[in-house]
Amino acid sequence: MRKLIPKVEEIIQIANTPIMAGLRNSKIAFRLFEAIIIPALLNNCASWISINKTHIKDLQKFQDNFVRRVLQVPQSITKALLEYDVQMWPMEWRIKEKKLNFVRQVMLKDDSTIAKKALIQEMEIGINGLGHECNATCNELNIPEIMNNQLSKRQIKTAIQEYISLQIKEKVLASKKVADRISEDFNKPNYLDRMGLTFSRIMIRYRARAIKGVKANCKRSWKNDLNCRFCDNPVIEDQEHLEECAGLLWERRRLKMDTEVGKITFFRRAKKKLEGKP
Repeated sequence: MRKLIPKVEEIIQIANTPIMAGLRNSKIAFRLFEAIIIPALLNNCASWISINKTHIKDLQKFQDNFVRRVLQVPQSITKALLEYDVQMWPMEWRIKEKKLNFVRQVMLKDDSTIAKKALIQEMEIGINGLGHECNATCNELNIPEIMNNQLSKRQIKTAIQEYISLQIKEKVLASKKVADRISEDFNKPNYLDRMGLTFSRIMIRYRARAIKGVKANCKRSWKNDLNCRFCDNPVIEDQEHLEECAGLLWERRRLKMDTEVGKITFFRRAKKKLEGKP
């Protein structure tokens, strides 16, 4: 990970260039990460037998920090929504997919292959090795055990994708703050596929209810005084109220507040008021 930090910095710099902003796609940085960093980071991970949770946690933290730096969001943002919107596979399942595909390829070899003999012997003796790990993963995914059945690469990938989608949806629904942000189709292209990073960075904060300066988004800073500062109504100052607040009528001029671009533009205009008005 230490050796890959310079490459990560380079990817972030590339993503921040004006040319990339003109492409209206915020997933370029994540695709570069998948193409350059992941293969180097998880090189030969199919042989990582009995990798512990500490190692997986370190790898996941490396990926999460990259995502947060690209989108310029704080550590306090709801992680479940970040995973839901960015749709990058967790490190644990990247490793498990590599292991499953490695075992699948070995089991397709001739019976005289040493690697295949080792896996079969492992199962016969009862050693808790790669074969047992992969069978346990198959049981977790609710697919046939790979040591006793022939699975295709597509079957493995589809099963893992469905499992990850289900897990992330459950995390989002379990969060009171962002439970309503979930959509029907997890794999449907979202705002990251059609917006530049400038807009996407605001949109992810809006969806996570983490717009800076909004009282309801940082309750501890305002203690018990959560009433709106911009109108006379005794209403809690949250993002939904600000979108129709009479005190921010000028910031909403000529905007369609039922659209993503309208919401983003509104909060960009209101930024100084939100962060600076006592």
